[in-house]
Amino acid sequence: MVDQPVAIQFGDFKTLPLYFVKGRTLEPIPQFTKGRVSIEYGEPEYEPPVCRLDEPMIALLGNDPQAAMILISGWSLSLHITQFLYFVQFKDDPTRGLVRALHDHTELISTLSDARLGIDSAEVWKVFDEALSFEMVQMEYRGDVDRLAKWSEYAARLEERHKQLGNHLLAATRATQRMVKQIELKAGGWRQLSPIRLKLDGVEGQTDSVLFNCYSHKDEQLRKQLENHLTMLRRQGVIRCWSDRMISAEREWEGQIDQKLERAQVILLLVSADFLASDYCYDVEMRRALERHEAGTVRVIPVILRACDWSGAPFGKLKALPKDAVAVTSWPNQDEAFTDVAKGIRMAVEELRAPQ
Repeated sequence: MVDQPVAIQFGDFKTLPLYFVKGRTLEPIPQFTKGRVSIEYGEPEYEPPVCRLDEPMIALLGNDPQAAMILISGWSLSLHITQFLYFVQFKDDPTRGLVRALHDHTELISTLSDARLGIDSAEVWKVFDEALSFEMVQMEYRGDVDRLAKWSEYAARLEERHKQLGNHLLAATRATQRMVKQIELKAGGWRQLSPIRLKLDGVEGQTDSVLFNCYSHKDEQLRKQLENHLTMLRRQGVIRCWSDRMISAEREWEGQIDQKLERAQVILLLVSADFLASDYCYDVEMRRALERHEAGTVRVIPVILRACDWSGAPFGKLKALPKDAVAVTSWPNQDEAFTDVAKGIRMAVEELRAPQ
């Protein structure tokens, strides 16, 4: 971490402010010496930690308190988060493998905390969300042909993301420190505690409704606001949300999307002009969602985020949210719009769970 963000020029490419910097000096730094030091920056490399989100890993964590503490410490000391953020300042993650590793690491901590420790893991998920927002700004900048003219605009967006990330990271680190302390206190009887169960879609014993968000990455901020308004549904165990960032990602990521899409019990179509323009959202995900809806195996709910002409879309016959299908951004108060959406989703899920 650097005290002040810096930017580096590589030929005709200027980085956004770098908040996470590595380097090695080209000569020793004499103690108490002021002045400039030459730094060599190498090509960023990142091998994410292996955090398999599967039954063998859950069994290991349930039987070995030391393994559980190592898992949490690797996250809480910011090693995984910082490595991820360092990498995405310079490179894209085209296969989404790095995001997947960070997600699985966070999911394991959340599962462990819920099952054994009784400590709220909401802050670690906030860090995960902000880390991906940080990445999204970097990716947009690198893909913008007019990026140098807009450098200050992107830099301001990145600064806000980093500020929010820092706030959540401090709270999350404190939470994970409490988790480690709780494991130390319970280590003597760790194996005798209730079994840890994997919180994955389709796992036997799961009672909540898995919510799949189909959306365009250009509506990322609106998606985040919606999920914030669904917090109580998540805390009460009514739903579990899943969404893919950068919905048009490469084939390795598509397999994860397809699996979640097939297992979801409720699918939200987050509708906007960009959603309609996305071939993947429109031609792949939406059509499969409607096939399952017609078969009665899933409930599809369109949520109109931004005003657009969706009247002729295949989902046009479905009841859309919010009230009267007025786009969220067209409401005078967007919080009221999202609250209306959350109430509609709660009602739909309760109908699904009611005895037939």
